Amino acid sequence: MLPLILFYLTLILCAALAGVFWFMQVAYYPAFRYVSPEKWAAFFKKRYQNTAMVVYPIMAFETLSSLALFFMMLRHRMYAGFSIATFLLLAIWLWNLLVLKRQMDSLSEGADEARLKALEKAGWVRAGGYTLRLLFLIGSLT
Repeated sequence: MLPLILFYLTLILCAALAGVFWFMQVAYYPAFRYVSPEKWAAFFKKRYQNTAMVVYPIMAFETLSSLALFFMMLRHRMYAGFSIATFLLLAIWLWNLLVLKRQMDSLSEGADEARLKALEKAGWVRAGGYTLRLLFLIGSLT
């Protein structure tokens, strides 16, 4: 029973994050261009606090439930779709830490067009990765 609960929790959290990251890509990041340079520093600080408050807890719970289920499944039957989705989650975490964080940190200095485009490109990888992860999780339902 616990593995089933963990699976559906992982699925719901992954779907929530996929939705959040797509929203960020199509609405949130493009809106950065309309923040005046004088207000950028205050906006950037508040944006980071608000985003972290929403995204980090969901990512943490999703990662914990996914890893717990992955290690439970090692002792039993392993589903290829779920395994791929778990490794994809780890790849997304690495992408966030190694690439996306660097892009976001560069914006603390200001929001010029080159930095915003780099952030959007890096964000597309994350949004696409979460979409692919969600599809693998849904595929492992059968």
